[in-house]
Amino acid sequence: MKPDKNKQADKFLPQKGRRSFLKNSSVSSNRAVSIIKLIIVIFLLPLSFGNSFGFLSVLSSLDRVWVVYFWAGVFSFFVLDLAVYKLNFIYKRGQKIVEVLFSFFSPLVKFAPFVLPIFTILILIFSAAVAFFGAISSHQRILLFLTGFSIVLHLVYTADALRQRPADFLRASHFFAILFIYLFNLVILAATIDRILPEQAFLVEFLRKSAVATTDIYSAIFNQFFLVN
Repeated sequence: MKPDKNKQADKFLPQKGRRSFLKNSSVSSNRAVSIIKLIIVIFLLPLSFGNSFGFLSVLSSLDRVWVVYFWAGVFSFFVLDLAVYKLNFIYKRGQKIVEVLFSFFSPLVKFAPFVLPIFTILILIFSAAVAFFGAISSHQRILLFLTGFSIVLHLVYTADALRQRPADFLRASHFFAILFIYLFNLVILAATIDRILPEQAFLVEFLRKSAVATTDIYSAIFNQFFLVN
């Protein structure tokens, strides 16, 4: 049996030099991937700004009582977490639930607990079920409060968990993951509010205003860099 071509080539390199060559090749490859991820992050930043603007714009257009209950949930998390007791045990419980749900498909078990805001998704499912039976009006305030609380809990502790992982070149993987998770969670959040307040068409308005804002940002950037007055 003929030896592998790579092995034939390797024998002409000194043992120490071969290890150094392989190590340098691996480092260069990892850095190239990191740079590509960072470029993608920079390219998608206008999308995150546009979606954030779309969400806040639609949220601010709601009746004041809904806005107050949502932000009360957000601020309650920070008060409890910073001044009373760390709530990471709730986040870890949620991760365990996601791991059990995706245990049948091992590749997703690694990423799903960070991507899926399980408690917000449970609120979404509950709201859809209650709305189906026409009894959502008596639960809207508490559900909006819990939605604000649960989504910020997930985002804060996911960012903290990712920050504690080993950093790659320029921390590109960290920024890439955070951006992807943020955008996905924003859609889940909009869908949840849409089910809690079915008469508001929140999700449709969120997508429409986000698309308009994102298009305007990309157009402004393109005009600034590529069009000469």
